[in-house]
Amino acid sequence: MDTLICAYLAGVIDSDGYISVKRTGRNSYTPRVGIKQIEPEAVDLAQATWGGYRAIDTRQMWVWQTTGAKCAGVLRDIRPFLRIKGEQADNALAAAAINIKPSRRFVVPAVVEGEPLVTATEAAARLPYGYDSVLQAVRKGSVPYVRVGRRVFIPESFLAQWASRGRSPTRLPEVSAELLRLFLRAKALNGRN
Repeated sequence: MDTLICAYLAGVIDSDGYISVKRTGRNSYTPRVGIKQIEPEAVDLAQATWGGYRAIDTRQMWVWQTTGAKCAGVLRDIRPFLRIKGEQADNALAAAAINIKPSRRFVVPAVVEGEPLVTATEAAARLPYGYDSVLQAVRKGSVPYVRVGRRVFIPESFLAQWASRGRSPTRLPEVSAELLRLFLRAKALNGRN
């Protein structure tokens, strides 16, 4: 990355930009960085350098923005040159680092010895999932199971819970709490308590 361009755009972001963590859902938070200016030159340079979104907003200001994992790359490029928004950049980078890690897991109970078990084929027949989905859940460790040779057995008592929990795991509570903390810190750093 061109050091002079990064230094210049860091100055633009320090003066006419924003670095924050945005709430995008009930427990979803994403870092973002952007520029708003009357003239398009810095916005065009940012888009040419890092990609991202470019448009004119309702107040006829040129806007450039990037979010999520792409935002982390931008922040790493400009962080050494930021003079005003360094703390905001560090906070957004922490949120990006959490979002990159796999932090969604199903709560999987232990298999109780002596509990009735069903085969993967039987589980697929009794659930709204196909046989391949059952094996994928076993590979990912998102269901309790016992392996005997090449055969996989799933506790019969878990089938009802599995059918009702849905396909998407929830974020671990401690990860959600940390992202909420970073979101609130971003609001405080940007003067929006």
